[in-house]
Amino acid sequence: MNLTRVLFSKKFTVAIVVGLIAVILVTLFLASRVYRVAFEEAKASQGIQQLEMARSAALGIQYFLQHLSADLKMLASFPHVQYFEQRILKTNIDYFYKHTNQNAVESLFVVNRQNNLVYAMGDVVWPEIRQVLSEPIQSYDTDNGQQRVWVSRVEKSVQENSGGGRYLMVSVPIVQHYRDARHPNPSNRFVGLVGYVVDFNWLMQEFIKPIQVGRTGFAWVMDRDGRLLYHPRHPEMILRSVFSQDPACRRCHASFDKQIALIHNESTYEEYKVGNEPAKIMAQAPMILANDRWIVAVSIDLAEVTGIMRKNFQTYFWLIGLALSSIVLGGALLLWFNVRRVRAETNAIHSEQRRVLQGQVHQASKLASIGELVDSVAHEINTPVGIISAQVDAMLLAAKDTPNSDVLRIIKDQTRRIAGYTRSLLHFSRRMKFQPKPENLVDITEECLKLLGYRLRADRIRVRKNWPQSLPEVKVDRNQMQQVLMNLLNNAVDAVNDEGEIRISFETMDGETDQAGVRMVVSDTGPGIPPQNLSRIFDPFFTTKPADKGTGLGLAISQAIVKRHGGSITAENHRDGGASFIVFIPLNSTGSN
Repeated sequence: MNLTRVLFSKKFTVAIVVGLIAVILVTLFLASRVYRVAFEEAKASQGIQQLEMARSAALGIQYFLQHLSADLKMLASFPHVQYFEQRILKTNIDYFYKHTNQNAVESLFVVNRQNNLVYAMGDVVWPEIRQVLSEPIQSYDTDNGQQRVWVSRVEKSVQENSGGGRYLMVSVPIVQHYRDARHPNPSNRFVGLVGYVVDFNWLMQEFIKPIQVGRTGFAWVMDRDGRLLYHPRHPEMILRSVFSQDPACRRCHASFDKQIALIHNESTYEEYKVGNEPAKIMAQAPMILANDRWIVAVSIDLAEVTGIMRKNFQTYFWLIGLALSSIVLGGALLLWFNVRRVRAETNAIHSEQRRVLQGQVHQASKLASIGELVDSVAHEINTPVGIISAQVDAMLLAAKDTPNSDVLRIIKDQTRRIAGYTRSLLHFSRRMKFQPKPENLVDITEECLKLLGYRLRADRIRVRKNWPQSLPEVKVDRNQMQQVLMNLLNNAVDAVNDEGEIRISFETMDGETDQAGVRMVVSDTGPGIPPQNLSRIFDPFFTTKPADKGTGLGLAISQAIVKRHGGSITAENHRDGGASFIVFIPLNSTGSN
């Protein structure tokens, strides 16, 4: 399990969480959207239903009154009615009255042009209706009794046996236009009227009260003068007008603007709120009654409509809740398993990293032990080499210009060479205090190449040197700078193949005080550094070498040493292959402890 898989798993975990949140938000948005649409459709459907009820009730009353007016027109066309022939008139009036709905029609009457009662059937209090009939008589007298129907306003009866019931009158004019042998010269003038006294309470019980709309719904009626003709919840307001309000009206209504607007509106439905009462859905339908206009309205509390809809939506919300719970539960389980897998992979990686780190620490410890061993070995080698060198010197003094002199000089040179190697190893392995002083970087480089001579010759690696004749000295710690160069050269040797090439160049950098210094470049002809590793090669313990060839500490230590000298070290790849390490040491560096 590598780091890529762990990162992928973490991304997948984040994707699960984001996906769950997105699904929940989208589901809640869609659910609320569906609920709002359903809410509006429920209100519209309820409004349409109430509008149909209002229209049906209005048409029922209209058809009933039109039927009565048709009977009256027929009665007014009879000659014995037009000429007030009492015997035959009485017979016809009685016949018509007996064949009417006597629950709806309280009386049938005939009056003359002078508003005197000619004949009547049923319960009629003449003084009460005479005052009401003065208006149609005056109207019919003005236009000579045109054949039109007149419907009175709804009035409250003052009869003792009426119980304060309400009534209205429907009448038609009587015009003498019938011609026969007995009446050869009709006057063709308005002579009286015939009419019904209709029980308004019966109309309401028959057409309005049966309208049932849920538990809170009811129907009510208002005329064109703004008078409340029927209301099941406010009987005390009957026959009061919205145009003449008293303080008692303000207990329920802050204003009567809505009721006043109904007088002029056509069939419609809408949502409204009155005073402290609950919001309602109301539908209204106008009803034209000859010279009058009524408005039939049907109302229901909005809460009841929404309550029905909420009840219908309970299953829908339960299903959405169940679906969301299943999604969340599934996502949580998936997230839990994925988190466990990520933790297991992370723990495995950390264990592997700890194992590698422990190995690298052991290797570094071993290298430190080897450094101490080199110190003792170098001293052990120097002792016999010193004795050999002294003996060779003695033999050279005793045997001048003998055939063995050349052999002795060769032995002398090799002992010097051995001494030089051991001296270099001692300098390199010693752990010394940071002591920068002016040094020539070329000399340090030559010493490092001498130490690496065997590896270079064994791998047939060429070293190309490029530096000026005179290179300014820079203030460095010789041992630490030697360690930097050895690390860079060892990496270059590891990077190139047999018969490869290492290039070393020095360059004096001129410029401002903080930019003047010596720039050293160590390049190789190897495969280069993978681009994804360029930013990590200076991290401690990061290495691309096999476990038995590197610790991952060389470049990290080299970078720390160079920065300690106030310089910088960077790496770059070549277009044609290979890599370069650039080291810059400023001339004015004093180093830092």
